[in-house]
Amino acid sequence: AAQLSHPHIIPIFAVRDTEEMLFFVMKFVEGRPLDSISKELGKVPVRMAQSILSRVGDALGYAHRRGVVHRDIKPANLMVDTEGQPVVTDFGIAKVADTRNLTMTGATVGTPHYMSPEQCMAGKITGASDQYSLGVVAYEMMSGQLPFQGDSVVSLLYKHVHEPPPPFLAERPDCPPALHDAIMRMLAKEPADRFPSMETAVEAIGNVSLAFDDPLRSQLMTIAKKGVNIEILKRVSTPLSPTPIRSRTMKRTGAAGRPDPGAATIRTTPTPALATGSTGTTPARSKGLLWGGVGLAVVAIMVTVWLRPWEKRAVPATASARVASLTIEPGAQVLDVGVSMQLGVSARDSTGHPLAPAVAWSTPDTAIATVSANGQVTAKAPGRARIVATAGGAMSIADFTVAAPLPAPVAGQAAGPAVRIQVQGAPATLTAGTTAQLRAIPVDARGAAAADRAVTWSTSAPNVATISRSGLISAVGPGNAVLTARNGSLSQTVPLRVEAPTQVAAAPAATAPSSPAPAPAAANPPATTPAPVTNAPAPAAEANPRDAITEVIADYARALESKQVSNVRRVYPGMTSAQETQLSQTLTALDQLQVHLRIGSLDVQGDVANAAVSGEYVFRDNRRNQTLPVNFQATLERGPAGWRIRTIR
Repeated sequence: AAQLSHPHIIPIFAVRDTEEMLFFVMKFVEGRPLDSISKELGKVPVRMAQSILSRVGDALGYAHRRGVVHRDIKPANLMVDTEGQPVVTDFGIAKVADTRNLTMTGATVGTPHYMSPEQCMAGKITGASDQYSLGVVAYEMMSGQLPFQGDSVVSLLYKHVHEPPPPFLAERPDCPPALHDAIMRMLAKEPADRFPSMETAVEAIGNVSLAFDDPLRSQLMTIAKKGVNIEILKRVSTPLSPTPIRSRTMKRTGAAGRPDPGAATIRTTPTPALATGSTGTTPARSKGLLWGGVGLAVVAIMVTVWLRPWEKRAVPATASARVASLTIEPGAQVLDVGVSMQLGVSARDSTGHPLAPAVAWSTPDTAIATVSANGQVTAKAPGRARIVATAGGAMSIADFTVAAPLPAPVAGQAAGPAVRIQVQGAPATLTAGTTAQLRAIPVDARGAAAADRAVTWSTSAPNVATISRSGLISAVGPGNAVLTARNGSLSQTVPLRVEAPTQVAAAPAATAPSSPAPAPAAANPPATTPAPVTNAPAPAAEANPRDAITEVIADYARALESKQVSNVRRVYPGMTSAQETQLSQTLTALDQLQVHLRIGSLDVQGDVANAAVSGEYVFRDNRRNQTLPVNFQATLERGPAGWRIRTIR
């Protein structure tokens, strides 16, 4: 940001570091952030909004041309000064194009309400991401509300990625249709569907300039002068450098400390002492005390910053600090045979405090991949391997796909153009509610990775399966889908069949007939031969009610994974309408849900059973696996069709 010089980007005057602290010095903006202005105005006047958006767009376009992407455009980071001019601030998480290791690969940063779909999915970030965020700001300024709302970060990010923003032209009839269409295009899900640059977006928005005497600009200036910053300026002034307090002669010295004969003599005027009572305090002493106090304050601030008392530091997990959430980092990946990757975990207690627990690593798929005691995964053979981490009673699962390696490049020979797309890790069948990771690599004529490796994914049936930009498949519901990877004019399709979750049908309970049943008559029975009468055998007693109830709980888990409330109601017909509403909201918010349930204590009294059930929900949040512990009591009832859940509490 210090390298950027633009009238609508906050100036950075200096960047310095000490032994314990990095800091920078920036301009103090006399004004007010846009979020408080929008809150006061409600719906911002059209020309005022166009003026602010076009100035901010110009600033972002300038930054993009110099390889800087802001990544956190939101009203709180857009100041409006007392001249009515917007200023882009807070490049704290900006991404610089030529700095490869500035941000960890796969990290998701930003403010959820204003994040682009590619930010939500930790994908490749370009200037198009800032354009999307500015589109959210524009939508909010014009309609008075955000395009997406959610009860949780998970549901909010899901909407950014999957749901189109609702049009606002009906609520804002004074908005020109061209401006409405421009804002909606800025909010396109795919970066390629947005404007090719911020400059073209500004042209579509309308590059409006408010004259100094324009009533709208006067209104904006008046509102900006109400900001908290103005109140600060009334109480604080920039301190001046201390003046000399003694008369002394200063001469520039030459070599060996001898006076330089050509140097000018600088004399200072003595400062007269002022009578201040018996203390005899002079202005010099007062200034000395003042600057001493300032120095102590600076030291106190530096110590506070160094200690960072506001940060939650990771502590070792103990029996009293149970792990409430555990996440494997990174999540699902595609590895080549022979490649190793170091995994880690993020653990927190029920209050959100970070923990540093002892982690146990395992995998049931040792023929595909192995995992060491410290979490290092090594790919052995093509296939899929499930990596499991457990700590403090919590568990996290990540699915890894192992692919055959590409041919090694010929020494000294550059990669050629892509001639086909090679897809790795493609399953033929998935069960609804499960996921799989694909990798598509454009290869050249030699079979090696091509120079241009950018790939986009699409699906023919989103109601059957969806696929993210990184190639993560989410099986939605039963049916057939075709997944397509594209690189320029090249494409490669992957057929996929999604099957319904396995359902275990309980055998109907046998019932004795109310009266003896006659056996089938012979083809030509003698008229005098009576039909034999036999007694029906008594129904076999249920061998082990626990096994049948365990199957019902497993069926309930599969129904949750399908994310279809109708499937859940089939297993749990006693579900109340309030539970159904809450469950529907929860299933919508949880992405790629996996449910693991276990029965603890079980009390069976005739046709009624009470079971203590525990387990965990594993789902994706910010491209990471999250684990949510679950405990509930289930009452089941046995009927003609077998055991069914009557109540859950």
